[in-house]
Amino acid sequence: MKMGLLFDGMDYKKEVGYFRSLHDEKSRYAQDVIRTRKQLPKTAKDIDRIKANMLQKPPTPRAENRLRELEREYTDLTAHFEASQRNYITAGQNIEVHISDFMKPSSLALCAGMMTRLPRELRDQIYETVLILVWKERRQGWFTITHEHQPNVHFLMKEKPWDDDDALPIYPITLPDYRDVAPSHLWNEGYVGLDVRKELVEAFYRTGRFCLDMCQQRKNFKIDEFLTDDVWNTGIKPYDFVSRVYIDYIYTPYVECVTKFRKNSQIAILLKLRAFQWSMNMSRRLLSHVDHSLLQPCRELREAGYKVLVFIDGIAVDLDKGMDPAKVPEWVQAHDDLRSRYGGTLD
Repeated sequence: MKMGLLFDGMDYKKEVGYFRSLHDEKSRYAQDVIRTRKQLPKTAKDIDRIKANMLQKPPTPRAENRLRELEREYTDLTAHFEASQRNYITAGQNIEVHISDFMKPSSLALCAGMMTRLPRELRDQIYETVLILVWKERRQGWFTITHEHQPNVHFLMKEKPWDDDDALPIYPITLPDYRDVAPSHLWNEGYVGLDVRKELVEAFYRTGRFCLDMCQQRKNFKIDEFLTDDVWNTGIKPYDFVSRVYIDYIYTPYVECVTKFRKNSQIAILLKLRAFQWSMNMSRRLLSHVDHSLLQPCRELREAGYKVLVFIDGIAVDLDKGMDPAKVPEWVQAHDDLRSRYGGTLD
């Protein structure tokens, strides 16, 4: 069923198209402003150069004609620059007027229609789709690092393995800025209403994977606060909705923190070989650390009712069998090859 037919015949595709055209118009004027702003000093410099030459020797007819052409060009550029500035300001005002007079009430009507005509299950699918689509769009920049000698090296911040849930968003437990989670107006009750905003926040916690890593320890961040604080002012506890956690396990373990989350939560622990790269015997230290310090606590978590997955540089480790010593040299060699290929940096 089309949304336009569902909600009193509103044509939301046309609305989106018109709103996009307003932004395109503003963008065109902005480009005009930038282009003419760059061109004006160049033209002025050419005018000054010709005038300076005329002071040193009698001007030729060709030089005089060129000077008149440049002066006309400078006058036209100045007029175009000023007009583009006015048009840019007007285009921005048109966008604000359209938002306040049409899009805001239209968005409220859409959300009110969702609340009255769609069951909660379908509304949740809509919220989760929005969050995942935004994540897919924005992660392209988050997970690509550009470096002078390493252009577009994706593996440096590769996506975290998580069974079949690789498409799910990843957030730090400190919570990102609202604008990094979804378009900022979605968190504004003036656009979506109180009920939709609350359900969207619930979907945010329910859909996302939340990361525990060293940065939280340096900030002395308390997981209890993350699970209980109502930072969105919606009257909900994150503890009731968060069910996916991953631990960026490098030097300091966070395994003991898992018990603060609900039973049956999915826990992915990612161990990175670079944590052992300065060891005299990397293979032996890795085996000892994983078998004695990591796998047993993970087995205990599993017995306590948590779903636990362990990965080493993206390769899954069987909790029951432990690490295969025969495979460790291959992992270490692959790690060393990557370090050599990309200048010894895997951070």
